[in-house]
Amino acid sequence: MMSSASTQKAARIGTGQSGQALVLFAVMIMATMGMLALGIDLALVVGGQRRFDQNGADAAAMAVGQRLAKQAYLSNSDNLVHFSAADEYVYGLVRRYAGLRPGTTDWASSDSTGINQSVGLTTRAKLAATLEYWGTNEWGATWCYSPTGPRPLRNPPPGICTLDERVDPVTGDVVKYVPVPSPVLPFKVRVTVSSTVNGYFSRAIGIGDGGPDAPLLTDSGAAACIRPQRGTETGSTWTWTPLTLAEAPGRTTCAHAVVVIAGQRVSSLMPPLLPITVNDCHIGTSDGAPYDLWEANPRDYCAPGNPPTGSFKQMLDFSDEPTWCNGDAATNYDYIYGAFTPPEAECGGTDSTWNRGGYEHDALHPGGENVVADVTYWVSRGGYPGKVRPDSCLTEANGKCLVYNTDGNWFPTYVDSSPDQSGNHGNEIAKGFYCQTNQVTDGGNGCDPSVNPTGTYFFAKNELIGKPNGSGRVICPDDVGEVHGYGCRDVSILTWRDPQANSAGVWVYQAGDPQRVRGRRLFRFRLYCEYDGNGNCTKPPSYYTSDSSSIVGRFYSQFEEGPSTNGPVSPEANTANFER
Repeated sequence: MMSSASTQKAARIGTGQSGQALVLFAVMIMATMGMLALGIDLALVVGGQRRFDQNGADAAAMAVGQRLAKQAYLSNSDNLVHFSAADEYVYGLVRRYAGLRPGTTDWASSDSTGINQSVGLTTRAKLAATLEYWGTNEWGATWCYSPTGPRPLRNPPPGICTLDERVDPVTGDVVKYVPVPSPVLPFKVRVTVSSTVNGYFSRAIGIGDGGPDAPLLTDSGAAACIRPQRGTETGSTWTWTPLTLAEAPGRTTCAHAVVVIAGQRVSSLMPPLLPITVNDCHIGTSDGAPYDLWEANPRDYCAPGNPPTGSFKQMLDFSDEPTWCNGDAATNYDYIYGAFTPPEAECGGTDSTWNRGGYEHDALHPGGENVVADVTYWVSRGGYPGKVRPDSCLTEANGKCLVYNTDGNWFPTYVDSSPDQSGNHGNEIAKGFYCQTNQVTDGGNGCDPSVNPTGTYFFAKNELIGKPNGSGRVICPDDVGEVHGYGCRDVSILTWRDPQANSAGVWVYQAGDPQRVRGRRLFRFRLYCEYDGNGNCTKPPSYYTSDSSSIVGRFYSQFEEGPSTNGPVSPEANTANFER
């Protein structure tokens, strides 16, 4: 039997062991909670943040890819495809979609805006974004990086892309565009988004800083992380410096995305046709910058050896074939505004000199004798449900037509039966596109009917491309629209060759005042308009012209959804898709 003293001793021992266990339990709880907090912290600043890096890289690369796919054109100066997007503007897109400030005035900031990033970490996350190109005419199948942004951290360092420097024909400024793409390779863009996040607990034990080593330059599958950067611009040159650990604490993570831009060559798209033409040698001579597609006194952009524009600056008639022939098909073959069809013409379409093959009239709007009504319809609505054929390609190489056939449809020009090709019907031809400020009706979707030659508005609010900004104006979704606040609409323009006049039943070359021209190429153009004080897009862009009779636009490549091909960028149709 245990004595009383023994019982008291055992009780004391039991009580002591219970207290020790409680202390150990409390320590274990604190350690577990610390480990849990550290694990959550690491998952947030390393694993979770990398997901946001990937979100930003994916969004930025696709935004750039689709934008460039739409802004490719064939230059007359070197017969190569160029991009009409400034590199600085493209890098601004990268920053915007990566989650950084997009403008050129605050690029020094590395703060997160929360776009494609964690909104809750905007005060703790610092970012950097790099832009690289592959398939340039200079570097070929080797990556180079945009000098507008910082250099990716690779081993050895990638080369600097040579930007496509051109002089703006309006301002005279030198603009640095995206590098010229290779004529034989698809074009790729790679965006890398890097970040540091100031962790709550991880830095306390010394594992919050640092990042992965620089991958090999040839390792295209590995993202190249860099520290958040501070940018400084001297003239038009950017210099980037990594932030210190005190300025951007946290472990460096990154992710990248590659988008391939490739030409389709055969487009399934048929954008609206607009019966305003330019001489074939106009196209591309301003190297992608907006210029006057139409003006009262046209400049002669033709290169030596090409037929000059002369005084011709008139519209084509997209009336149906019976109107071309004017009357009984068996006996009356005169064109309605003068004997523009030759005496041997047959209205059934057998006259090969008019190349009627490939032409179908617009069954929804048969042509009539009312010039103003036709111009109103074609110019204002900008649509042609019929078919026309430009010259087909005889010899093609590297996605470009080197030699054209001469089988495009001929189109009669017109003003009246004695054409002087004055460019208007007693009115400015631009009025078919731009209303006057106080002549807008229907809430911005029409012009006063007294505006001749159109009673409807080509730049109608319900037909502008883009999204409304804070003032409700629809701003064109490209660099020109966003910089200047312009509206826009996309159209197709038929270029022409071989201006001719009829002399005793024989068609002869005539540079000025021709009676017919042959369709050479169909191009997609983006036409711009400037807003007036009432919020209507009524005027030609004043930044590019002071002529109220001008129509301002630039070439704009077609973009197609679908898988990318292996072809080079095309001036006709392109795709932009993630590289798999």
